Amino acid sequence: KLVSTGPEVSASRIDCLSNRELEVFDLIGQGYGTRQISERLRLSVKTVETYRAHIKEKLNFANASELLQYAIRWVNSQDKG
Repeated sequence: KLVSTGPEVSASRIDCLSNRELEVFDLIGQGYGTRQISERLRLSVKTVETYRAHIKEKLNFANASELLQYAIRWVNSQDKG
């Protein structure tokens, strides 16, 4: 398989995220970087990095690339729903 479809995570696992983590996750999926998210949510960059780490841990992503891939797919699926 040459092209990965990205990590698979059930929607029920998204429910384990806090409201703020979900907000950060959504912005990641919209293509915002850490600094942009920090400015938009009026949080420090370090706080956003902490939220990203919590999201990766809760959803069992190995790295930031998996997080980004899934966040984009999740945002796109929300737009269709």
